[in-house]
Amino acid sequence: MESSRPDVTAYVQAIFKPMAIKRISMGRGAVHDGRAELQWEAEVLIAGGAVGGASMAHALAEYDLSSVLLERTPRVAEINRGDVIQPLSLQLLDRWGISPHIEEMGGFPLFEWNFYNPRIGHLATWDFSNIPGKFNHQTILRHRQIHEALYAAMDAKQDRINAQRGATVTGVLFDDEAEVVVGLVGQQDGVDFEARGRVVVAADGARSRLRSYLGIEQEERYIYDHEYLMLTTPRPKVPEMDRKGLQYVGRHGLTVLIPLDGGEEIRIPVQIPAGSLAEWRDISAAELRHRLLLRAPVLKHVDTDAAMDKLSHTYPVGWRHSHEYVKQHVCLIGEAAHTVHPTTAQGMNMAILDAEMLAAVIKRCIAVDGVSDESLKRYERARRPVAERVMETSHHQTLHHTACGIWHDIWGARLYRWDQDEEVKKEISIEIAGLNNPTSKDLKILEEVGLA
Repeated sequence: MESSRPDVTAYVQAIFKPMAIKRISMGRGAVHDGRAELQWEAEVLIAGGAVGGASMAHALAEYDLSSVLLERTPRVAEINRGDVIQPLSLQLLDRWGISPHIEEMGGFPLFEWNFYNPRIGHLATWDFSNIPGKFNHQTILRHRQIHEALYAAMDAKQDRINAQRGATVTGVLFDDEAEVVVGLVGQQDGVDFEARGRVVVAADGARSRLRSYLGIEQEERYIYDHEYLMLTTPRPKVPEMDRKGLQYVGRHGLTVLIPLDGGEEIRIPVQIPAGSLAEWRDISAAELRHRLLLRAPVLKHVDTDAAMDKLSHTYPVGWRHSHEYVKQHVCLIGEAAHTVHPTTAQGMNMAILDAEMLAAVIKRCIAVDGVSDESLKRYERARRPVAERVMETSHHQTLHHTACGIWHDIWGARLYRWDQDEEVKKEISIEIAGLNNPTSKDLKILEEVGLA
């Protein structure tokens, strides 16, 4: 059996035969031919350092596995999406030591979501306060601050996490003899770098260049007829938003009110027809207010004039699933592997769960099974059926909540009859919370080989 923390340098020297290694561009510019000025080595290389990639680094560090985290943006940018951390994700982030940083950044516990029709009134509730476990709530935190919390927690793990921002991956190192990817190349601040390791993790998003390089296709499961206009307004100071979120459904489409960090603002995803952003941008502030009040009457309590001013954009939606998660020692996580409609706030949380499972599988591969595509595919076999179920649930809820037209104001309440059955209500909340999704510890990935 190999040591749980092998000598990475010795491993790299053993496998890198100069004539066997090729540098192959991924289409983002030429790759350097000579010796790179910057050289890094680790057991795992992570391409993409947003929430999924950063979570991957922490999950690996839990098992004393080293990683090089490569993120192309030099600093954390404001992103108008991904503010909801589900209860199961909170458990994992707590395990990795991220919780204190989330609290310090202003993480706001949210205990329920209430659904309203502007004409009919209250329809139903997702209630997390009675679910089992330490975290009986979601946590709302601006996406940028979730990102910052993950990076702040890396300070205590610098012996295992080598985070490199401003590092753009342009190509791969490919071992012709073994037919596997053994490294990544690119540039950081105009300087060539080369990173080498045993496993590569593609956390580079829905347009993953690594997935494209590997030739892994994605299946588009459903084409939605809408997207979300992302707005920001002051938070209505009403009891309905006291540690609660609001979702208005009805003839005009879904409108969601997310209380950001428990502070003074709310994020408002507004369902609009696909391709209609230009028309919405062209309307006056008065017309925008009129449209918003038709959808979400509670906004009458706040000034909406500046709703379009803060990172207003549209959030395209989709449901896609990659045919493979593992190929040539590259493993896909997060949106590189799957994209899901945001109605149930699962996308970022699926990436966190991917990271938790993959880290345990990599640990097992390095310590016991040996690193191969077959051994790494234990991750895909564990996560694919779970991802399928989560995406199916999200799709079902999406069709439920985004149905629109005048008929919805007449018959739409029938879609929410499940609210009358307490057991069904609880099961939906548990599903949304992620508590039906097994972790690596539930599946005993390491326990069954004595590594727990």
